Amino acid sequence: MPASPAPKDDQGKPEPGRSEDQRTKNLKSRMTSLYTKWRPLFAINLAWFLLSLPLITLFPALGSLYHAVSAFNQGKTPGWNSVWEGFKTYGWLSAKWGLAVMLGYALAGGAMWYLNSLEQDWTAFASAAAGAFLFLWTAINQFSLPMLFQQSEQKVWIAIRNGYVLAIRQPFSALKTLLLTGMIASLSTLLAPSWVFISMALIAHIQTRATLAAVEKIKSQDAENDTAQAYRAEHEVQDYHKDQGKS
Repeated sequence: MPASPAPKDDQGKPEPGRSEDQRTKNLKSRMTSLYTKWRPLFAINLAWFLLSLPLITLFPALGSLYHAVSAFNQGKTPGWNSVWEGFKTYGWLSAKWGLAVMLGYALAGGAMWYLNSLEQDWTAFASAAAGAFLFLWTAINQFSLPMLFQQSEQKVWIAIRNGYVLAIRQPFSALKTLLLTGMIASLSTLLAPSWVFISMALIAHIQTRATLAAVEKIKSQDAENDTAQAYRAEHEVQDYHKDQGKS
């Protein structure tokens, strides 16, 4: 049945009160739908926070969070059990990823500290290069941890390599994701309790979605390039046969 028109006053105009009520109901409905959709992120964020409390389990807990978020992006409904299963299954793998990432930061940070202690003309350029590496390393590893749970061969160095490919071939996506997650982290620092309930899961969700989107874009670009190369090769063969026929 067609929707009934909004009630009107004596002059034929919609009654303001009824219109406001309808907008309020629509807003409440949208908010309820959004909360229902995002509710699993609250649960897995809280599970991540509790698993991270011993600090020594920080990277295994982070990996278990990204594993659960990966399931969330596949349309599943992860919860505490998903995080715990990821912690048991991928804890050591996530720890190795964390150690590799921290090693990169330590080397670049140590190089910057050492270079700044020197009084040479060239040290400013070397320090800038180390700073650029730190920025690139951060951009790479916002993709590498989600890739660790998406790639068929779950090895840390392959995930970091794939993160490098995504950051280099999709620089605008990398920069946008870095800025967005940095903004969320900054706001969450001002509102500290948000780290307990939603912030890290939201960051993981954004990075995972950006990773999946970047992979699809690169696949599409590669498919188009392969088609173009095949088309050119076919025409080169045809031209060759034509030239052979003329001769």
